[in-house]
Order: sequence, then structure tokens, then C-alpha cells
Amino acid sequence: MKSADEHIFSAQEVTRKVCLLHIPLPEYTEEARESRTWGTVVLGVVCSSIGRVDSVEVVVGLPNGLTERAVQAAQGIVFEPALKDGRAVSQYIEIWYDFKYWRERATLDL
Repeated sequence: MKSADEHIFSAQEVTRKVCLLHIPLPEYTEEARESRTWGTVVLGVVCSSIGRVDSVEVVVGLPNGLTERAVQAAQGIVFEPALKDGRAVSQYIEIWYDFKYWRERATLDL
């Protein structure tokens, strides 16, 4: 667990950005498919200095369970922490999941 006063860095503030090793893709919900819901879920993710997802914030959501599926997927991201001057630090990133009802899973934009 990170301390309350640990700084969360942006990509511009680190010497090496978070290295994303695995980004799970969320599946469509049946409700979203039936209602032909499509669009993009944007999530703000804090990748902690100890190598786990610390928090996921919804920046832009979608109805019919797609936001929840995207959040669940983002919580499973595997990564190497960002570095600042050789020390592991927490970094904020945005993940964009594109949902199109004619696909089984979302696609990813970074």
C-alpha cells in the first residue's frame, strides 16, 4: 500500500514510463450487445511503485455494464513501475477501451 503522501507522477515527470506487460480486454455484456451500446470508456489508472494497480477512476463511462467491465479489466493490468532517477514511483496513466457491439471484446487505445 502506498503512503498517503506518496507522489503520483505524470509521464512527463518520470525518467522511464510505466512498462505495460499485459492489459486485459473486457468482454461485452449481453445487455450492451442487445441494446447495441458502443463507444469508449476512458479510465485514469494509478500504477503504483510496488507494481500493482492502486486506483481506477472513471473519466468517461458507458451504460449497460460496460464501464464496470472496463474497470474490472483495468484492475488486472500487469506492469513494471515507472522510474524516476532510478527509483520506482507511482504513475498516472489513461486507458481507453473502445467497445463496438459487433465485436466480442473491447479494443484498446493508449
